[in-house]
Amino acid sequence: MDEKLLINLQWRSFIRYCAEHGKEGIVKDMDCNVTLYSTRSFLIFTNRFFLSSAVLDEEDLRQRLNGVNAYLLKNPQNYPWVLYIERQLLPDDLREKSKNIFSENGFHLEGTYKCMQTTSLLPPVRSLPIVDIEFATSERIIYDALLLNTQAYNLDSSVTGSIIEHQTIFTDFNKLICCVVYIDSKPISTATTMLLDECLYVVLVATPEQHRRNGYGEVALRASMERALQKFPHTKYGLVLHATKLGQSVYQRIGFKNITDSEMYIHK
Repeated sequence: MDEKLLINLQWRSFIRYCAEHGKEGIVKDMDCNVTLYSTRSFLIFTNRFFLSSAVLDEEDLRQRLNGVNAYLLKNPQNYPWVLYIERQLLPDDLREKSKNIFSENGFHLEGTYKCMQTTSLLPPVRSLPIVDIEFATSERIIYDALLLNTQAYNLDSSVTGSIIEHQTIFTDFNKLICCVVYIDSKPISTATTMLLDECLYVVLVATPEQHRRNGYGEVALRASMERALQKFPHTKYGLVLHATKLGQSVYQRIGFKNITDSEMYIHK
């Protein structure tokens, strides 16, 4: 399998981990060549369908989507569902047309994500602010990290309680380095790095809009990733993440390289 695709699939490994360790998680290989990982929480990216294998043609893609919609009809939920598409799994002649096919089946493009990877960090190119940093060892710090994510991505604050209730992510502190930056005891920014089978996966990176462009996000990122690299120095792919357009320049400045693109579709 192409190495770029293998690196891109680390996102899938992270969601599987969340589903396997969640209080009510679902891990299901569906008959339609689609894989389902879900935590049943309101954290949008943790309820996902993935293509189980490369798509052969348009008919094959439509059959898979029919299977997904049949599952959703039979198992209605009040949390959002996401279809995550690694572009390498689609035939070249179907990649543009597929957006319309997804839309016809109720899945609408939420955004394109850049898979990025590095095995080491570049030194800072600017002076970073002096702040208080705490690593998650208690529910208070976990709550602060999750609340920062709901604020940064304009989610309802009740999502934080849902994540904690369903034990969506924070289940093994031996594998997870969650960092929160504080100023005057107020949480400002956060980042988490998790040990997976083949990489250190960076996730839950968030700084509310009013605190951006001050270096706080970079401080949180570096603190989390540097501690993870010290604790787990010998993973196959090093540090891997999936970035929105907003964060790509920050990650490039730290040393990440672009690997490939993926797309996220939300069922409406």
